Amino acid sequence: MSISLIFPNLTLSNLNNSLTFLNMSLVLNKIFLDKAMIT
Repeated sequence: MSISLIFPNLTLSNLNNSLTFLNMSLVLNKIFLDKAMIT
């Protein structure tokens, strides 16, 4: 029950942060892939 009560709050409060983190992860992955292609 506690999870079902907390999850919506976390989703609403951290939605923007989660999207930002996802963007950062994709950018970092692209950088690592580019470096891997160079070497």
